[in-house]
Amino acid sequence: MSTTTRQPPPVPDAERGGLLVPDRVVEKVAMAAAAEVDGVHAAPATGLRRVFGGSPRIEASVRQPGGPDPGSGPVAEVSLEVSIRYPLPVFSTAGKVRDHVAERVLALTGRTVTDLRIEVTHFTHAAELRPRRVA
Repeated sequence: MSTTTRQPPPVPDAERGGLLVPDRVVEKVAMAAAAEVDGVHAAPATGLRRVFGGSPRIEASVRQPGGPDPGSGPVAEVSLEVSIRYPLPVFSTAGKVRDHVAERVLALTGRTVTDLRIEVTHFTHAAELRPRRVA
């Protein structure tokens, strides 16, 4: 006895559901991608940020389709605050960060980065990056 299973007809792309990636996920992907670039580190906490929770800041705001270019898909505007290892050149390192973050955000979240602002708040010397030994 043989049974034949019928496959339902495929659903057209226009009728399929979508996946909305939360802004916080975009922030985390951008932060991780920036840290993957050689010589780039999270900006150290200073002043009040050290007292009230000194984690590095990365903010992302997202504009949904239907803005100036309808049908272009979801987009993200990302601001990064990073530290660059001295004596690396700031402009070329920031360019590498810009390219890598935009590529990774698109690959992992499906959002195109339309505006990426990078603020270099600190230069880090190699000695600062070594873990300190406690005697």
